[in-house]
Amino acid sequence: MTKYKVIIYWSEEDQTYIAEVPELAGCKADGSSYQEAVSNAERVIAEWIETAIEQGWYIPEPKGRRLFTHCCAIARKHPLVVVICIMLVVFSFYFANFHHGFSYTKGDWGTFGDYVGGILNPVIAAFAFYLIAETYKLQIKAYDLQKTELEETRKLLKVSTDAQNDQVKLAALTALLNLNLTNISHIHSESSELWNEMKGSKKENEEIAEVVRGLYTESGRLVDENNKFKDQIEFFLSKETE
Repeated sequence: MTKYKVIIYWSEEDQTYIAEVPELAGCKADGSSYQEAVSNAERVIAEWIETAIEQGWYIPEPKGRRLFTHCCAIARKHPLVVVICIMLVVFSFYFANFHHGFSYTKGDWGTFGDYVGGILNPVIAAFAFYLIAETYKLQIKAYDLQKTELEETRKLLKVSTDAQNDQVKLAALTALLNLNLTNISHIHSESSELWNEMKGSKKENEEIAEVVRGLYTESGRLVDENNKFKDQIEFFLSKETE
């Protein structure tokens, strides 16, 4: 069971339950049922932490739901109830000190005002501190999300750059292969023409035969070179299909 807070809600757009983990940037899952969304969220959280460990990312500690945070959440959801409670507390303090009715003495009201202010000021200060802390946490989450997106963008750029480099190498190998095939064709044509010219003296025929042997040697070298080019081309093509 995860210790991270998971927020689950129904998405009308996707027609599924969405489970978000606000403490882990970009970590969310879905499911056709409430239970499935929770189960998938557990798996995604484990994968998120595993990836973060591999990439060296910061892993926030699970904060849980503290009493103060719970009270602030209730205050945000039901502000009118909070105001009524504060008013009840103030009136309770009033009647506890002035149980004989309303006082018309300014000194009594001044003392009572200082008393109530002394109670409300720490509450207001604590709520303000909570708002500051929430703003700071939102900034941290935004920074973590931007960092994660930046890392993903870098990975995509690297993959794109590698693919472009492979395309350039593939085009160059294909051009060299075609050039060698053209040269081999020319060599064969030239060799055929030279064989047809072997009608002169023995010395001339030997010279022509020597040239032809040289052409066949060059043709063999080009064929071997083309075989290497073909192997490299097949390697790049296999990378594209992965």
